[in-house]
Formats: sequence, C-alpha cells, structure tokens
Amino acid sequence: MKTKPLLLISFFLLLAACRSGDRQAGTQEQADSVDTAAPNISDDLRSLPQWTGFLQKTTGGRFDVRKFDFLGSDVHQPPATDSFSAEEWNTYRPYLKYNPAGTLAIDLYSYNMIPVKRKNGTVTLEGGEPDAEVALVAVKTGRRQRLLFSGPGTLYQDARWLNDSVAVITGISDANESNQPLPVVWRYHVNGQRMETFGYADSLSLGEAPHYTDSLLQR
Repeated sequence: MKTKPLLLISFFLLLAACRSGDRQAGTQEQADSVDTAAPNISDDLRSLPQWTGFLQKTTGGRFDVRKFDFLGSDVHQPPATDSFSAEEWNTYRPYLKYNPAGTLAIDLYSYNMIPVKRKNGTVTLEGGEPDAEVALVAVKTGRRQRLLFSGPGTLYQDARWLNDSVAVITGISDANESNQPLPVVWRYHVNGQRMETFGYADSLSLGEAPHYTDSLLQR
C-alpha cells in the first residue's frame, strides 16, 4: 500500500527536475543569443550628425546609418609612438577630439596635416602626407599611441567619444570587396583595448564626401 505514494512522489520530483532543466536550458539559449549577436553601430552614429548629414547631402539622401555590417574586432595594444612637442601641442590641441573627462583625446590630423599660417594670422591645417594615422592621446602628458594607420586609399574624417572610454572614428576607405570608396566606422574600447570595424554594405556615389575634412577644419 505504501508503494503508490512513493511512486507519486518520485514522479513529481522527476517532473520538477525536468522543468527546472528546461528553464535553465532556455535561459542559457537566451544568454547565448545575446552573447553571439553582432555589434551594431547605427545608434552610435547619431552622435555624429555633421558627418552623417554630410554623407546624406553628397549622396542625395541614399546614405543610411543602418547599412553598416560588423566586419570583426581584435584586441589592439597600441604601441607608444611619440609625444607632442610644445609647439605641436599648441597647433593641434584645438583639433583633438576629447573624451568627456578631458583625460584622453583622439588625434586624427597631426600625422598627415600641416599647419599653414594665413595672411590674417590665423593657422589652418592642410593635407600633406598621403598616409594617415589615428592616435590616442593622453592629455596630461601629450603621449600618443597609434590606433589606426593607412595608405592613400583610406581617409579618417571624424571622431566622437560615446563616454570616457569608448570612441567612434569615421572615414572613407576603398579597402573592401568592391574596391570603391565607401564609409567605414571603427569603435575603440580603451578598457580592453578592443577595436571593432564596421563597413558600409551597399554601393554609394560619394561625390564631395572625401572633402568632408576640409569643411570640418574651416575655422
């Protein structure tokens, strides 16, 4: 007579264990789906309205921030390159892109753009070297670390900090399957030293877009 209650208890314990296992499996599947989701850049690009607006204008409204594909990421340990001299610091300091805390900055221009003094005494930057570099600058010391480097086929155009440790860098490059100039975006995480790359997934006629830097540096 006692065997039936024991069997019922065993049955309910087994049923509860199966349900618990299903919930854990579902939770794990949900976690895996989150972990493997490709990073997205479209929301971050809304912090660069001048760059996206320029591309919208020069492509007749065809540019779309939602058309970037995630191309990959790597752990990037930037080598120390050099430090600004006092004269260089005074020249390029106004053009650096500072994080909110003012402790770090992105340097887009000092490697390949030279200062030109105008007749009215103002100083502007003009293109010099065909190669280009993006560097991370420690503001307190002026120490520069290379983040990106390219030949003439890539233009680094703008940058914004999303917070004190994550920066978005934008540009145009022909280093893609179609070998035509297309928008490209890099997102750099200072914590973890990780660089993510996003390429435009559609064809575009960029028109005057390569001259974005000239318009940005007009002061």
